[in-house]
Amino acid sequence: MADTKISALTELAEYPATDDELVIVDTSAGATKRITSANFQKKDQTVHFNIGNVGTPTLAGTPGTADPAALAFFGQINIHRDCTISLIHLHLVEGGTGVDIGIDVFRRRSGVMTLLTQLSLSGTVADYSTDSGTVTDTALQAGDYLFCQATTATLGGSNGITVDIHFAD
Repeated sequence: MADTKISALTELAEYPATDDELVIVDTSAGATKRITSANFQKKDQTVHFNIGNVGTPTLAGTPGTADPAALAFFGQINIHRDCTISLIHLHLVEGGTGVDIGIDVFRRRSGVMTLLTQLSLSGTVADYSTDSGTVTDTALQAGDYLFCQATTATLGGSNGITVDIHFAD
């Protein structure tokens, strides 16, 4: 196999197992090394739901209750490997007055929806304001889905709403 180009190898057609190995060039050591898939993926990763300028009250769901129409509006994140959530926060880029934003974050596992956290910003909100909610269950499994749902959406002249989900591993 030492004479085989990497481009000539058979492609792995599924998500790598944690003990699968990759080739990596360690430039600081000037050497080619191997690394497991698990170690390669260890990094605080962030996924963003870029909600933008929502403001359509008809898409607001009932707080704490998963509403399929409201959930579908923001899309979903598919979880492809077991991991842990380190932080979820609501981020408002441009503030305003009369703001009333509520976002619920749900996990769907085996068809069951679980509320993970509720985030909100209200009143006069400064630019770059955030609200970090307590996450009730931080463990995710391959095959889980994450959804965001607006429960209130009065923007008061603000825009640039993002829900950031940070993963610890």
